[in-house]
Amino acid sequence: MKKLHLILMFAVLMLTTACSDNHEGIKDNLSKHVIGKYEGYTSASCAYFSGNMNADQVITVTEGSENNKVNIQYVSSTWGTVTVADAVVVENEQGYVVSGNGKWSMGHNGSINDYDCTVTGRVKSGEAQFIFSAPAVMGGLKVEFTEGEVPASLILPGTYEGWTDASCAYFQGMTADNQIITIVGKDNVYSVSYESDTWGTFTIEELTFTYSDGVFTISGDGICKMGMDGDLKDYPCTLSGSIDVEKSVPSFIFNVPAVMGGLSITFSSGDMPSESTDE
Repeated sequence: MKKLHLILMFAVLMLTTACSDNHEGIKDNLSKHVIGKYEGYTSASCAYFSGNMNADQVITVTEGSENNKVNIQYVSSTWGTVTVADAVVVENEQGYVVSGNGKWSMGHNGSINDYDCTVTGRVKSGEAQFIFSAPAVMGGLKVEFTEGEVPASLILPGTYEGWTDASCAYFQGMTADNQIITIVGKDNVYSVSYESDTWGTFTIEELTFTYSDGVFTISGDGICKMGMDGDLKDYPCTLSGSIDVEKSVPSFIFNVPAVMGGLSITFSSGDMPSESTDE
């Protein structure tokens, strides 16, 4: 009987220990679900602009000083450095949610200042998003980070204003100012139109593109409608060029082989350079 009593006590002890282990298992350190290096792109906005894009952005999340806390660092050549210590990690229907306060170091011409900032983030199903906000910068600066490759739909569509430099078998370097190229798209299919008082109308119905290192390389075949005194004719044309994520140096080159021994029109954004004069 005494032996049976000891066996029962041992069984109860084992059951209690197992329950205790399960209880400890419930107290999961949520930090491990968000620690890592995240690579993606950002969209920045403030009181003076919106939708400023940057590719190849990196956020590093490391272990905090205790469970359910992490340290966050975002270093950007454009936006400076954000450092957040012991951001809190919770779990809800949105996934693993991070929030905290930190310092944002930024400036220009070597003058760097620190600003108070906040960060909120979400990691769910292997995808991460973070939002950094600095109320005292430019009327409220917000940089939104999304993990992964920047979608073409955020970059390609738009109106591009600039000037052109044209050459053919009969002349070189004929320029035209105030030129406009428009790209529109839906369901990842994009078309290009360029209407010029000088060169006629160019239409590329379906643009082909690839993406690498922050730049979309574009190409396509289409029709150029041009002529004189109302006598317009259609000529096959091609388009090649590139559009960087920041849209700082987009380039478009239209070629019309059957016109004037091969007409090439190169578009550059911005104002046309002033002609220099040699004295």
